[in-house]
Amino acid sequence: MKLQGSIVALVTPFTDGGDAIDYSVAKSLIQMQKDGGTDGLVIGGTTGEGPTLSDDELESLVNMAIDLSDDSFKIIATCGTNCTRKSIKRAQIAKQAGADGCLATVPYYNKPCFRGLFSHFSALAEVGLPVVIYHHPGRTGISLNAEELATLHQIDGVVAIKDCGTDPSLIARICRIMPEARILSGNDDLTLPVIKEGGVGCISVIGNLMPRQWKKILSLALEGKHDEALDCYKEIEALITALNLEVNPQGIKCAMTLSGLIENKLRLPMVPVCEETEKAIALALNEWGKSKGKGRGKRLVGVNAFEFLR
Repeated sequence: MKLQGSIVALVTPFTDGGDAIDYSVAKSLIQMQKDGGTDGLVIGGTTGEGPTLSDDELESLVNMAIDLSDDSFKIIATCGTNCTRKSIKRAQIAKQAGADGCLATVPYYNKPCFRGLFSHFSALAEVGLPVVIYHHPGRTGISLNAEELATLHQIDGVVAIKDCGTDPSLIARICRIMPEARILSGNDDLTLPVIKEGGVGCISVIGNLMPRQWKKILSLALEGKHDEALDCYKEIEALITALNLEVNPQGIKCAMTLSGLIENKLRLPMVPVCEETEKAIALALNEWGKSKGKGRGKRLVGVNAFEFLR
C-alpha cells in the first residue's frame, strides 16, 4: 500500500452527551472528505477519540467509511494500544472489515525498550494488514532516533511512519538511512517542512474542516511548488495555531461546531475547550472566512457548511 498526500484523521461525532456515535453526521463528514479529494482517512485515531471507542464502534465506522469511499481513498483503522494482544485483535477486526491498513502508536505508559517495540510491531504486522507506525513522543513518553525508526520501518508489513515529533530534520536523517522510507507528518504546522525534508504527506487535523484547501496545499508541496504551498498555508496558519491551544481533538471539535458541522460533544476525559480558547478559534475562523469571501458569525449563518468548507 502506497500512502501519500492528504490523509485526514477523522473526528468522531457524538450525540447523547457523548454516549453514542452520531452515524448520520459521520456519514456526512466522510462524504465531505470524499468530495474534497482527500487521499485517505484515519478512523478512530487520537482526533477520532479512538481510545474511548469500543471495538464494535470502530468496526462500524470503518465499515461505513469503506462503503462510502468507493475505493476513491484509503481507509486506515487505528489499532495501536500499549498491549500487543489488544492491538492484534483490533487489527484483525479492521482487516476483516476491509480496511486498507492500520495505524499503530508506539506503546505508551509501559514504555517498552526498543527490542520490545520491534517485537510488538513485528507481531502486529503478522496480521497481514499494512502497518503505519505512529511516533508521538509527547503522548507516549518514548522518543526514537532516526536509526531506530528506520529499523522499525524495515519490518515486513510496515508501510509508513507517522511522525509527531518537533524536529523535521529527523525525517531527512531517516530518508538518508532508508531512501525508500515513507514518512507522514502528524503535525499540521510542520507538514511543509517535513515534505521539504523528504516526507510524502500528512495525517491531518485541520483537514477535517477544509479538506479541499488542505489537499491543495499538500499537492503543491509534493509537486515541489513550496512557495505557492506556503502562501496557501499562511491563510490558515492562525487557525491551526488556535486549534493547538488545547489538546487535540478539543480544538478541532470546537471549530467544527462553530462551523455548523457537528455538535460539540466529546467523551471523557476529553472536554470542550474553555471560553478563552473558543474565542480565539472563533476569531481565527472569522478571519479565514473573510479571506475566502464569506463572513462568519458564531456559525456559518446562511451558508451550507458542508458545501462551503469542503
